[in-house]
Amino acid sequence: MQDLFTIKFDNELLSKINHYQRYPEMLPFIGKNWEIVAPKILLIGESHYIDSECLPKNCIDNWYQQNSKEFTDYLKGYINTRIVINQSEHINDIGHKSPYTIFYSLNRAIVESLIFEKDDNHIFQNFSLINYFQKPSFKEGESIVNDNLDNEIAFQNLVDLVSIISPNKIIFISVKSYDAFIQQNHYKVNYDYFKNIKIEYVPHAATSHWNMTRKKYGNRTGKEKFIDLLRM
Repeated sequence: MQDLFTIKFDNELLSKINHYQRYPEMLPFIGKNWEIVAPKILLIGESHYIDSECLPKNCIDNWYQQNSKEFTDYLKGYINTRIVINQSEHINDIGHKSPYTIFYSLNRAIVESLIFEKDDNHIFQNFSLINYFQKPSFKEGESIVNDNLDNEIAFQNLVDLVSIISPNKIIFISVKSYDAFIQQNHYKVNYDYFKNIKIEYVPHAATSHWNMTRKKYGNRTGKEKFIDLLRM
């Protein structure tokens, strides 16, 4: 399978962000066209899910102090951001099959936006993508139950990532992630972390809210708002 991402930033990511040293599987997906596309758009989801029954003892309660060295390849696959997104090469065949629903919906909206060539079958190579929370959900099909520590680590991880890959635009594909980000950002005295970066949000692309018209989205569906944000 052709890789849709670049590893050019990996050395810097691993040297500057300790969390990626513990869980290298969670390294961000950085599209291989990242350095030549304009604008550079970072898409931010919510969290991975991992089968908690297969985790080593005490890993859940001490997630940020643990690492994935003792994880089986099966477990590592749950939190491997790049492997999951790289499946987008076959997204039209995979369709709405979980956990690819979000990428299927995003792919269709990006193609519809016409910001790239219609015949580009590898659309995510033009974006960077991460999940905001750096701890997975431990209940299948449910959102992460985040606390203050989760919020702090997620925010700092994003600050560090932005300083390395320099996106022009950030779109949260999760209200939960966006709300946690906004709340954490308000605690900070220095607001220059995201200076000159347009930051917006849409509902989770794998939920019914994606196709619902809402007043808060400007009487648009979540999908329609997302398409408009891409074109801006």
